Amino acid sequence: MSISFAFLLKHIRPFGTSGYDTFCSVDLANFLIGNLGLTLGDIRVLYTAWRGVALSDAQSAAIIDCAKDVANARWGQLQQTTGSTVMFLSGIQLQDLSNASLGQSFTWRPASKIAVAVRIDGGHGGHHARWDVEGFSGNTDSQGAICHFSDLV
Repeated sequence: MSISFAFLLKHIRPFGTSGYDTFCSVDLANFLIGNLGLTLGDIRVLYTAWRGVALSDAQSAAIIDCAKDVANARWGQLQQTTGSTVMFLSGIQLQDLSNASLGQSFTWRPASKIAVAVRIDGGHGGHHARWDVEGFSGNTDSQGAICHFSDLV
């Protein structure tokens, strides 16, 4: 099982030091350079910003701002959707999700609750934060990689 890089970029950001260390990997940097044309300098700036958010409090404005940035980046590159949800995961949660045996349509509940998830509304850009989230449902692609977010549980 794996998490597609597209899913990772659209729906996940790191939370805590372990989340940052797991999320901001060499593999992700190589994907960003090879597929999005970012430079090493761009990666340094991006990883520094993600570190600041990852180390912030779950109720921090930085969390909301990060989710809004993700939504705006998605909608600038792709079609407008009804909303954009970003989950902030710890390192253990990222590893568990990466190693989970999930069916094509699944519900994932980590051993510990997700610290915070933020949904940005596609219509007016309003937001709704949820703390201590049980998990989420989604889908995998034909290779078994997590590729689609459906809803929080």
